[in-house]
Amino acid sequence: MKALMIHHKLKKYFLAAMCMFLFTLIGCSKSTDTNKTLETKIMESDIIQSTVLIVKEQYETNDASVTSKTYAYGFSGGIIKKEGHRYFVLTAYHPIEHVTEENLFILLWDEPRYNDLPREQKNGISRYYESKPKARIEYTSVKYDLAIISFESTHTLPVLEISDTQAKFNDEIATISNPKDQVRNQLTFGKITSKFPVPFGDDKDDEQYDIIEHSAYISEGSSGSILINQELKVIGINL
Repeated sequence: MKALMIHHKLKKYFLAAMCMFLFTLIGCSKSTDTNKTLETKIMESDIIQSTVLIVKEQYETNDASVTSKTYAYGFSGGIIKKEGHRYFVLTAYHPIEHVTEENLFILLWDEPRYNDLPREQKNGISRYYESKPKARIEYTSVKYDLAIISFESTHTLPVLEISDTQAKFNDEIATISNPKDQVRNQLTFGKITSKFPVPFGDDKDDEQYDIIEHSAYISEGSSGSILINQELKVIGINL
């Protein structure tokens, strides 16, 4: 923790998040449980309005040295702080690991991907995404696979509350994410399935970090999405 270099305005918020997010979460790839009680709580709250979809604009060059602009289907995040019209989003680091020329655009909770628009509303994918707020990368942590990005919006959006307790084995949880080729703000349920944190990493990692596992459904596009407990507080983000 003491090796982290954090902008002073974000430091107390990020450190509070890091204390809780020391164990990032990873879910399963199959649809699992339902939880009507937790679902009702979520639907009666404004939590879903605190979630965003983050779309990357990227440039690809083919064998003929022709460069084209493309847009990924996006990854997820949750708003954890607001300063004026600027919102701060907690998400995963790995989707933005190689961001150089790319831009990051924010779709609010009720805004569809371009491909989901009715045909009569499609007037150019670049025009659509470039009309959305651009994100600014505020901080990244490779070790914990976490990032904070921010964007400006005149919309009034709620801010998520971060839990001050760790997730425990068998806790009932829900996740709100944006899997590829599925509906926005997909709500799935499960339980914490790890009795203890387990190391996670790959060949490029200098060191592995601890995660805990859960049984709620997540898929490609769910990276960075929030995991919430029965008190509707954020207890982790998804890998």
